[in-house]
Amino acid sequence: MFFKKLKLAKIPRIALSENSSGESSSQYANMLDNRELNKVFYFLALTQIRKEANPIMYDYFQKKIREGRKKKQAMAYVERRLVNILYRIMKDKAPYVQPEPKVEKEGAWIMALERRFLEFGFTSLMDNRM
Repeated sequence: MFFKKLKLAKIPRIALSENSSGESSSQYANMLDNRELNKVFYFLALTQIRKEANPIMYDYFQKKIREGRKKKQAMAYVERRLVNILYRIMKDKAPYVQPEPKVEKEGAWIMALERRFLEFGFTSLMDNRM
């Protein structure tokens, strides 16, 4: 049995390695790994980032892209999350139950913006609507 999630992630080399020198650093995937297992996780991640297949993973992938990650890096994050799920299934010996995706109420962002405007002493946005 694997003692840590990182140990499991290192088998297909999904865990990214860091290359740093001075002030700069970058992450890369080591190519000395189990390519077949890596391929399995890659194709699994590829199917999971489709919105209709798994909206939670799709949102996670899009979040990583918005954070400035490259698509390959974002895929590695999704693969790592899948490894974490697999680790939890093996550790708990229980089936995975996918959480419900968070759904924002329509107009919730406008209400949050309204609160921020009022905090700074501006007049209400609702009063100025056309």
